[in-house]
Amino acid sequence: MINHLPKLSQLSGDGRIAMLIWKFIIYVIQSITLIAYAHTVYLFYSIYQGYPIIFSGLISQSIYAMTAIWMVAEVVWLPWYYFKLQKLQVRGPVTHYSQNTTSREDLLQQSLEALKVATGDLKKVVEGWFFGAPIETIHRGNLKQLGCLGIL
Repeated sequence: MINHLPKLSQLSGDGRIAMLIWKFIIYVIQSITLIAYAHTVYLFYSIYQGYPIIFSGLISQSIYAMTAIWMVAEVVWLPWYYFKLQKLQVRGPVTHYSQNTTSREDLLQQSLEALKVATGDLKKVVEGWFFGAPIETIHRGNLKQLGCLGIL
């Protein structure tokens, strides 16, 4: 639900009409899946009962076939989506790129070398990381902590 929109009672004139139109469009979009389920059940029921689907022309048959395929796709997509959503909600074990202290220090060194190549003035970049503090007041341990925070 969208909570940051004004209430309908707070609007007047064109704003009220626009809000009503948008609410209607949202309700139509939300009801597509329900309509697709109902139509798919009707489609399979009519095929099972042997009712012929008769239309007046080739174009209307094509439109009906495309609509039926789309609705069946909607019916298949929704359970798949919820299955995937459930799988995405489960967190697996977190593994770190560098498992020990020496590999983290190597990674920090490689990162600093890459910054030096990319920026040209590593001193200004490092001072910027620490809100403009002079490079003399920044210790190696501070850089390690900052690098470890960035890697985690």
